[in-house]
Amino acid sequence: MRSLMVVLLCCFAATPGLGAMPAGVRVNGVTLAPLRAVAEWLGVKLKWEQSTGAISLTKGKTVVLLTPGSAMAVVNDKAMTLACPVQKRGGQTYAPIRLAEVLGAKVAWDAKGRAVVITPASGKPLTLPVWDEKILFCSDLGDRRGSVAICGMDPDGGSLRALTDGASEPITISPDGSAVAFIGRRDEHCGIYTMRPDGAGVRLLLDSATAGFPCFSADGKYLYYLTDKGLGRIDANGQHQQGTPWFKLTKETWKAEHGEGPAGLAAARDGRLLVTLRFLRGDWYWTKLYRVDYAKRVMTPYLNRERTGIFSLTASPEGLLLAFQRFTAGSGSQEARLNLCVASPTGAEERAVTGDGDEPAFSPDGTRLVFTRKMDLYVVNLDGTGLRRLTETHAWESAPRWALVR
Repeated sequence: MRSLMVVLLCCFAATPGLGAMPAGVRVNGVTLAPLRAVAEWLGVKLKWEQSTGAISLTKGKTVVLLTPGSAMAVVNDKAMTLACPVQKRGGQTYAPIRLAEVLGAKVAWDAKGRAVVITPASGKPLTLPVWDEKILFCSDLGDRRGSVAICGMDPDGGSLRALTDGASEPITISPDGSAVAFIGRRDEHCGIYTMRPDGAGVRLLLDSATAGFPCFSADGKYLYYLTDKGLGRIDANGQHQQGTPWFKLTKETWKAEHGEGPAGLAAARDGRLLVTLRFLRGDWYWTKLYRVDYAKRVMTPYLNRERTGIFSLTASPEGLLLAFQRFTAGSGSQEARLNLCVASPTGAEERAVTGDGDEPAFSPDGTRLVFTRKMDLYVVNLDGTGLRRLTETHAWESAPRWALVR
């Protein structure tokens, strides 16, 4: 089995921006803008139909009808194809920026400021900073001697480049997308490092050879980590670099009460943590998942089934779905199964998306998964369609995450 990693929840509470105005996002060359914010700036009347989800935009004699998840628009009763579908991100609706031109505005690109300038027919122009959507992941770059780099690429697999070396999986991204944390070994130091999503600003936060599975808290204030002694916490800004253990267990107690040791850590939107523990039964390593109430110092079993194991758990940006690898042991004439699954946070309505997948991470719009298979990265829609291979580099790629980079 590839890995016993649990992926950080890739949940952007809001797309990064300046002040109260959320930023635009560029995905595979298409710039998306926050629909409500731009409509209000342009004086466009926006109406949302709760029963159908349809959106209408009215500016003078121009009426535009949109449907989230669809690239088809209707402008004054005539069909129009958008550059990409209207989509939900962090609780907001985003649409291609060129839609502003249909509503009478002019759109220009400010290359120096990496922003779009939207100028209405009358009134002040709006400057909207734009972030690029990227997929970050670990790769040995074809070097089998153990050297690992963090790389980035476009969601379609293009523009692949190495961001930093001296890293090891897993990597995690802060809820606002501004920081990446990873386990690294650099300049004779081993521990938890952070950097910006573009690879700049690498710094050591915790010098510890035993720390693993770093994970940002849901509010981004802390970094949690696992060791063979239990659960620890440091400030995400690095002010308390020596670490502040807050769920302390001895190695003997950890093994006696909770199995063979830690295998993964993720933060839930409700502030709780999800801890995966590994234990040996016969010839197999299995896992058990626990929800941790850190205020009460209590661990309770979560989504566990007999003769199955959950690996690489993550959650959608809205927290409405979980994705994970489910291993089910064979019994009698039934063969063992290994599927990439999604389910509600209660474990209900579990279904397989695709077979033989590991380390899933949701796209920011919550409609796709990036995951590992064998040595490469793939993307797939949540309904199992659109399976596509992103990398074919003869390198070992792992721990993919979605990120916004500016």
